[in-house]
Amino acid sequence: MTAPKREREREREASADMSLDDFLAGAADAGPVARVHLLDCGPEEYGDALLIELGDETILIDGAHPGNNREKDGHPALQDQIASLLGRELPIQVSLLIVSHAHEDHIGCLPALVRDGHITAEFALVADPDLAWGREPDAPPPRLDDRAAMIVAGLREEPRSPNTPDAELQQFLLDAMNLEGRYRAMLDTLEQTGTVVRYGRKAGYTKLKKRFANIGLEILGPSEEQLLIAADLIATRTSDAIDAISDQLALDADPVEVYRQLVSLDAADGKSRPGEAVNLQSIVTRFTAGGKRFLFAGDMQFAAPGVSNDRVEENIRKLREKIAEGAPYAFAKLSHHGSDNAFDEDVLDELGKTRYLGICAGSGSTKHPHHDVLDLLKKHSSQLTWVRTDRNGQCTLTFGAQTRVELTEGKKNDARPNSEDIGREAAPPETPAWPIVPPGPENEPAVVQEVAADGSVEVFARVPHTRTKVTLTIDVEPYGNAARADRGAVRRVSTLPHNWRPSAAVSKLLFVTSRPALERNVGASETELILSSLARAGAEVIDFAVAPRDTLRQRIASRPRGVVILGGYDVVPSQRIDCLPPQLRERLGNTEDPDDFVVWSDDVYGDEDGDGLPEVPVSRIPDGHTAAVLFGAIAAPAAAQPTRAGVRNTARPFAKQIFASLPGTGDIRASQPQCFDNPAFTLDGHHVYLMLHGDYTDGSRFWGEGTLNNAEAMNVSNIPDPAPAVVFTGCCWGALTVDKPAGRWTNGQSLGIKAPDSSIALTFLARGARAYIGCTGAHYSPTTEPYDYFGGPMHAAFWRAYRSGKSPAQALFDAKIEYLAGMPHHQRTDIGQAIEFKILRQYTCLGLGW
Repeated sequence: MTAPKREREREREASADMSLDDFLAGAADAGPVARVHLLDCGPEEYGDALLIELGDETILIDGAHPGNNREKDGHPALQDQIASLLGRELPIQVSLLIVSHAHEDHIGCLPALVRDGHITAEFALVADPDLAWGREPDAPPPRLDDRAAMIVAGLREEPRSPNTPDAELQQFLLDAMNLEGRYRAMLDTLEQTGTVVRYGRKAGYTKLKKRFANIGLEILGPSEEQLLIAADLIATRTSDAIDAISDQLALDADPVEVYRQLVSLDAADGKSRPGEAVNLQSIVTRFTAGGKRFLFAGDMQFAAPGVSNDRVEENIRKLREKIAEGAPYAFAKLSHHGSDNAFDEDVLDELGKTRYLGICAGSGSTKHPHHDVLDLLKKHSSQLTWVRTDRNGQCTLTFGAQTRVELTEGKKNDARPNSEDIGREAAPPETPAWPIVPPGPENEPAVVQEVAADGSVEVFARVPHTRTKVTLTIDVEPYGNAARADRGAVRRVSTLPHNWRPSAAVSKLLFVTSRPALERNVGASETELILSSLARAGAEVIDFAVAPRDTLRQRIASRPRGVVILGGYDVVPSQRIDCLPPQLRERLGNTEDPDDFVVWSDDVYGDEDGDGLPEVPVSRIPDGHTAAVLFGAIAAPAAAQPTRAGVRNTARPFAKQIFASLPGTGDIRASQPQCFDNPAFTLDGHHVYLMLHGDYTDGSRFWGEGTLNNAEAMNVSNIPDPAPAVVFTGCCWGALTVDKPAGRWTNGQSLGIKAPDSSIALTFLARGARAYIGCTGAHYSPTTEPYDYFGGPMHAAFWRAYRSGKSPAQALFDAKIEYLAGMPHHQRTDIGQAIEFKILRQYTCLGLGW
């Protein structure tokens, strides 16, 4: 962007952000009262760094990540940003340096900047290292070998994405291990030229407050009591972490792989990590200049402290009251990178008429800012202006009679969630009563018709079902799968299959569909061929669009062999269910489950008595907006030979035991060093077992561990044609045929129907798999012997039933009955029991299944 164009953009930003009061006071503008710079936090996840100018005073709060003192991937070094913004040469002395708390993505590169002499400080207000690491003053750290020290240090930080490359994760663990030593050395250096105030100790407070009375410095919290409680929690959880890795490190385990296991989506209990307690030590400061107040709170978890302690909750309540008393603010930085445990509707209300908000995060952030927070900001966008460094880079807000917003890139008020932003929606509704509302014009808010694919922004479009030309421009998908951009279009088969006929297994099955919706998705002639052929083959078909609501229940009472749903969620809607009994839901409160234990389920279509559990097996043949999937699945043959194939994570040894129970001969591949093309392979067995990592944003591939450049372990290219007959997976979201997990979907949103080339499940079905069994949510695996909990018993029960001669749909039905009878499989904690309720409800059979 040229300089004149950039200036025009800035002028438009400024005018758009000018309030009435600003406009009326414009003539009296004597210059800016304050400038708040949210610094570019680099390409990594998370990170906080702010430079504030209040008159002649300069305040630097936090230092992003270790390594951000160097330019990387187009992100400027932190010290170069500071020098440029202040118009000075290095070295630079700031009036006040604040280290909000002792997390790696806040201490960041400050030790390096201080060591190299780039930054000095007249005063420094810092997190006390003894409290931050939960130790008595001057007590040495526990004696651990380097591998254990790396993992323990990593576990006290924000968990990194499972897709983080090995080399990057290795560097993160090394930085975390060395953080305390670098931090203490930095404090020693700062004390040689300035005054260091360790928050939590009384010394230096009076001198600090007196020095910065001109800018109204107030330290609002946390209280001494909260600091000490948090320190005890850090000590306890660090000890727990050491115990948790002791068995893992008895073998020559790779620290990166052990860390992945302990924080992976399907194995970790976040409440055992010290991170939340470290956040609760964040220093909360308020400044006042020119009658305008400014609020900064590190990673303080205002909305959900994350620890079960009445005193902490009381202290947080009092802290929020202090903040509310000072509202509204000219600017407030959302704490904890815009996480839902830091910010919610109540916190927003307490900020009063605060208009300008900022979020700090590196461009590689995944979970933060949280989609609930972004939805809340979007809801109030007419009253709010926000910037976020993960999408806007370095941001500057200038406050005076007018307010000016300057962005390095992007636009303000960007409410797009990041690609791996996973988590919960607002409290899930109660399970709907029977019957489910059928799709139709009068019920469109309940079942969203898919017109175009979701990209990195949400796209909503409604067009007439006629010859209408529509052009949509859509952002590229997160993983570069170009074929996904047109997946919303109907994919017609150019020629109807010659002599195509359904499998003989369709006889005496009950098929449920909506003819108008199916015709819309796959074509009228294709729909006619499929439905008429099913009828001739002895199947019963119910048109869900016109049948009375009690027809399906009456048919279920006649005990058909099973129910097969024909079409995707936009043909026959799936049910969004809360897996947890009400009392367990109440006890758990906020959960760390990526779906908040809310999943899509088709069980209600086999439910005769209204208890939410099926009396007959249910399977679904999704269409993916192409008849090819329906043709392939309905005519799928049974397994002809007893052969088997599979791929597993190296971190999931239990999968070897499961694979040994599959019919036939053949070996299971491990994800290290195996990846999808090194060496190239196809899953040639007639029975396939996959125990890998999945991602709802990209269903075309599954990941393992330890692969070169974090390449996926398998993708759609590894599926043969014809496909194996029966596939069972323990992959997160492995059977999700839409883009929106149930825990992230709200009424009125686009579902995002996956096409075969963007879904491993649909590719298997299109190529003739008779059954694909998997999860509609994130999966949980057992990691310690004898592996008889979480997903392990469900996997074993399915293959046991299948080997006894049951069809895949019946085998899954029987496996669920057996799994329910054995619950809670040695799980005595609330979270353990919740996981098993989820395993029970989220498994589904895709394909004919018979």
